[in-house]
Amino acid sequence: MSEKYTKFAENSTRTFASVNESEDAVAYLNAPGHFRPFSQGLTELMARAGYCGPKEDNMEKAGCLFGKLQQIGSRTTEATVLSWFTGEHRPKIEASSRAKMYEICFSLNLSIEDTEWFFHHVYFDRCFNCHTIEESVFFYCFLHKLTYQDAQSLIREINRREGNPPSTPDNMGNYTRFISDKISSFTETEDFIQFMADNKVSFGSWNKSAFSEISRQLAELTGSGKCTPSDIDKLKRNLKKRSVPSSDGARLGDIDASIFDNYGLLLREICYDAHTTKNTTGSVSSYILETIDNKSVFLNTFVLERLLTTYSGIQKKTELPYVVKVNFPSKKSLSDVLGTKDGQRKIETSKSYDMIRKILVLLHFYTFWLPVKLGDIGDDECDSEKLPDIYIEEAENCLFRCGYEPLYAGNPYDWMFLCAAHTEEPVEFLRSCIFEITDR
Repeated sequence: MSEKYTKFAENSTRTFASVNESEDAVAYLNAPGHFRPFSQGLTELMARAGYCGPKEDNMEKAGCLFGKLQQIGSRTTEATVLSWFTGEHRPKIEASSRAKMYEICFSLNLSIEDTEWFFHHVYFDRCFNCHTIEESVFFYCFLHKLTYQDAQSLIREINRREGNPPSTPDNMGNYTRFISDKISSFTETEDFIQFMADNKVSFGSWNKSAFSEISRQLAELTGSGKCTPSDIDKLKRNLKKRSVPSSDGARLGDIDASIFDNYGLLLREICYDAHTTKNTTGSVSSYILETIDNKSVFLNTFVLERLLTTYSGIQKKTELPYVVKVNFPSKKSLSDVLGTKDGQRKIETSKSYDMIRKILVLLHFYTFWLPVKLGDIGDDECDSEKLPDIYIEEAENCLFRCGYEPLYAGNPYDWMFLCAAHTEEPVEFLRSCIFEITDR
């Protein structure tokens, strides 16, 4: 089964073909064996590194890996290593655990390809953020098969050395990608050290492309930049006039959908739903007013409620794979991404890569599929059967531009979006899944 996890997961995203099966999709997420456990992924990684011992003997595997970690000076305990293999614990997807994951890769003398596979397919986090000195050094060392001790020595030398004026601009689109390409071009370690020393000023912040992308997607959803709070207040007053009967019992005409053209995708969707069978009140104006009254359509809470039916994330006690629950988009995570501290954007020094990536995946899903639901992308522009593939391509381009790994069906979080993309009503299906999860 371990060799077929990826293919099995990819095929399964196409088996949930209707919105009525969201409950089945959530059950699939929770079923043991559908996604590669960290313990099995770590065992496969050791096999790739040449381990020939018994794959079922957790004590043997833990002893082998612990010995290799000790050789490079890791402080990870043998009990921790054993808990990884028994499945009692898996490393948290956070900055402190990332360091341990790199230690594993160095201790096993992995190739750069196996290291990237491990991070993407097993640990489920970003590999090699080359906008930090430490991970740029790790990237260079794996490229040239250098040791963990070599990496630590290079980091100390770069931090010690005085550099020349920066040789590269910090205003290009994806500077992190530029750095990784530049590092890949070096054949001499001295040239690499000097480049890093010269450009130290550029390694104090990162995630700038991700911030721009998230801000753009939020603006598209809320309409900020196209409409203002006063426009929304005027709209609400208009709706109230139309939803209240006059003295002779007549109502003003229901609101026309065309007046929403200059608003964000979420308001346009509410208007769309008001004109369809979703509206059980009868009055289009009343339906819209009930949905948005006493709310600010520009706030993150409104966005998350519309996208996920909740803005508080997923409770820890919810029965769901850890990989889905951890860093699930919430009011707090959006605040961490978009907020500032001491005059600097929090995201620019954040190592919560999993959280940032999950927000990117979520927002992109809706900015792609809501226009499809609203009819902005008609059959004359694109064959509907091709839309899932187009969505996947555009989502992966978005993630690539921001320096993140592509969608992977073997990641339970990504699986939900890939599964929804193959249904007849992707937006409704995903919302049903999230509602089913939070309702549990």
